[in-house]
Amino acid sequence: MPPNTPDDKKDLSSPSKREQERIKEDSVYHSVVIKRFDNWMHHPSDTLSDIIKESVEEFKKPNLSLFLSAFAGGLIVSFSVLCVGVSEASLLSEQVHSIVPAFLYPLGFIICILSRTQLFTEQTATAIYSFRSKKISLIELLKFWALIIFGNLTGTMIMGLILFVSEPVINAEAGYLAMARKFTTPEPGIVFFSALLAGMLMAQGSWLIHSLRDGMSQIFAIYGVVLIIGLGKLHHSIVGSTEIVLATCFDLQNFPLQKSIAVLSVVLLGNCIGGVVFVALINFARLRTFSD
Repeated sequence: MPPNTPDDKKDLSSPSKREQERIKEDSVYHSVVIKRFDNWMHHPSDTLSDIIKESVEEFKKPNLSLFLSAFAGGLIVSFSVLCVGVSEASLLSEQVHSIVPAFLYPLGFIICILSRTQLFTEQTATAIYSFRSKKISLIELLKFWALIIFGNLTGTMIMGLILFVSEPVINAEAGYLAMARKFTTPEPGIVFFSALLAGMLMAQGSWLIHSLRDGMSQIFAIYGVVLIIGLGKLHHSIVGSTEIVLATCFDLQNFPLQKSIAVLSVVLLGNCIGGVVFVALINFARLRTFSD
């Protein structure tokens, strides 16, 4: 094999050193117990390669398929609002510490992510890896994000209306309004940094899911990441949009739609920057730019 030229080293789409090592390993060694353990949790460079490969496949899907997947993701993740809303409503009457809802908050996320539906705060990071490896263009990236956000928000709006109509059975109005107050009350600057932290955690959670092959390990990874978001009462754009729909339906006077949309826009921006800048770009730089 001829030696790499300087131009080759600049080509981020060419195999990394770790990928070349794995190709050599597979051609020389037989699979044994150690090899199987390595497959249980991938080397970071292998994880990055898998994410890029999977992300590129997502970009090849028809727009309708992506929209419906994102729509389903918005529906499913809204069950976290149902869980926390019910617990908030009961805990408010019993005056029990509000830490309990945080342990229920991850349930909708677990169902959503393991069902492989599209969730914007998860896809912000994975799409960036494909963009930085020059597999997709900036226009394709922005179009993909817009489609996922639109699908997610459409799903959360429909689910919010379903939960509103189902209120006589669920009896969680007080809990929904308490969640909405926590989401919309802080100043925009505070909301932004809260959303930035949530975006960082979701992007890191996405990385962990691709690193782990065992189903139970993935569940614990999702649960742990989202539990931190719940305990910190951090702002998550997709779940928060369900809270806004419910608050608007129950109490439009105290939750005007214009203010709610403004808050949601700040949260979307914070989630995106947190996942892209503080996780995806750093991961890509340390594993491709400096190792090639």
